[in-house]
Amino acid sequence: MELTPGQIQKQDILKAFKLEPKISYAGYYATVQEARDNRERLLMPRGISEVQRSVDWIRTQKIGKRIGRNSYSSYGFKHVVEKWSGEMKNPDPYVSNGAFLVACVIEKVPIRHSDPLSPNARCAIQIPKKRSLKWTTNH
Repeated sequence: MELTPGQIQKQDILKAFKLEPKISYAGYYATVQEARDNRERLLMPRGISEVQRSVDWIRTQKIGKRIGRNSYSSYGFKHVVEKWSGEMKNPDPYVSNGAFLVACVIEKVPIRHSDPLSPNARCAIQIPKKRSLKWTTNH
């Protein structure tokens, strides 16, 4: 997938939807039609901004090649991005689970959605040793 340099564009999000058709604003949906019915917020300026914040954070992290048994979920990571965004003095640090998942697709982070009843997915973002999900960036 070709990424628009710099800023995330609506077309980047639409490409991510083609690669992962069950992703929408809240995360994974049970059906492709359900996901399509709930995508509009991710294509609006605020949703695009949520994806951009997630991409910016992901680019500061070390990405694994595969998802391990102890990999954290997208829902946990979205909260880390919100904390990081707040520390960056963003007046509205909120990030939806779907925005984080779209960012993972754009950045080619391996993700696995294995529970059809859950909107979350496991992500191959490596967690620094001796840290929990409370960390922000790798400096």
